[in-house]
Amino acid sequence: MRGSWTEVFADSRNRRVVVKAVHGGGRRRGVLSDPLPADPPMDGPQLVEDWIEHDGRDRKAYVAGG
Repeated sequence: MRGSWTEVFADSRNRRVVVKAVHGGGRRRGVLSDPLPADPPMDGPQLVEDWIEHDGRDRKAYVAGG
């Protein structure tokens, strides 16, 4: 978790990332991928995760029981 946009940019210098709003996001709101804007588009803190290549389909797994 990063508290400032400067920290987010530092994390994204040498790797491709996805940035998510910790508060107020969800269902693709508050989610950014490279290239990141110069000015913060959302209030901090932000979660910075590695970009994972995919085919573009959303998948969900449900588990029932213990």
